[in-house]
Amino acid sequence: MDYLVKNNIQPWNTSISSSYLRLHDVYHSATTAIFKSIDYTLPATSMSSKQCHAINVQLHKTFLPKIGVDIHLPLVYRYAPSRYQGLNSLHSEEKQFIEKLKMFLYHMNTTSQLAQMIKINLESLQLLLGTNHNIFQLSFEKYGILSVTSWISHLWEMSCKYKVYLHGQYEKTRPIREKDAALMDLIIDSNVFTNKEILQINRCRLYLQVQNISEITNGFGTHIGYCAINHIKDPDRISEYQWPTQPKPPKKDWDSWDRALLQVWGSNEQYLLHGQHILPPKHSTP
Repeated sequence: MDYLVKNNIQPWNTSISSSYLRLHDVYHSATTAIFKSIDYTLPATSMSSKQCHAINVQLHKTFLPKIGVDIHLPLVYRYAPSRYQGLNSLHSEEKQFIEKLKMFLYHMNTTSQLAQMIKINLESLQLLLGTNHNIFQLSFEKYGILSVTSWISHLWEMSCKYKVYLHGQYEKTRPIREKDAALMDLIIDSNVFTNKEILQINRCRLYLQVQNISEITNGFGTHIGYCAINHIKDPDRISEYQWPTQPKPPKKDWDSWDRALLQVWGSNEQYLLHGQHILPPKHSTP
C-alpha cells in the first residue's frame, strides 16, 4: 500500500521543485493538496513504521527546502502544531493511527457493512490469539507473535505503541466453567516457553480447535483428556466457532504441546478442578 502513497507524492514533488511559487503558496499547496491526498488513503492502510518513515522522507525532501526550511530541522518542530511554533506537517504514521482509530470508534457503534467486517476480523483475531481478554487490553509485545498482519492487528499494535487503551464490549471467547481459563493466556503468563515454542503450541491448539482448559480435560476437570494427550480432535464435539485452517502440525510442534500439558495445564490444580458451567459450551455433541 505504501507504493500508492509514494506514487502520489512523486508528481507533486516534481511539480513543486520546478515551480516559482512563493514560500507561502508552496506551504498552502502541501497542506491543501498532497497532505489531503495522503490523508484520504491512510485509514485503509496498515503500513509499518519503516514504510511510514520512507514516506515522510520522500514527502519532506522537496517540501522543506521549497518553504525555506532547513531539511535537518528537528522532527519535533516539523510535526508540532503551529500554536507551538511548529510547521504542523504531516506525520504519516501518527496520522494513519489517528484516522484508523476514528474509523474504528465510529463504526463499532453502528450496524454498517464496514462495522460487520471489523467485528468479524476482531473475533477471528481473538480466536487466533487464544485469549479470553479484550485484545486492546493486551500487550502486543507478548501476544503479537500469535497474530497475522491485518487491519485490526495493526491498529492493536499502534494502540500499544502510543499507549492508547480501548475499552468496550464485543463478541469474544469466554470461560465456559468456573475457574476456567484460556489455554494461551496460561502459556504466556507462565513465562516458560520461547516465542518459537509458543507458536508451536498455538498451532497444535488451532488444529485441535480448543480454546479453554475445560475443553482438554475430562468432564470432572480432574485429568487431561484422551484426545489432547493423543493429539486428535475430539470427535464428540462440534465447534460453533469458525476456526482458522490449520494443517496437522509436525512432531516438533507436538513436543512443545506435550510439555505444555505437563508443565502448565496439567500441573495447575486451580484450573483443572473447575466447577459448574457458567456459559453454554461452544461445542455440542452430534
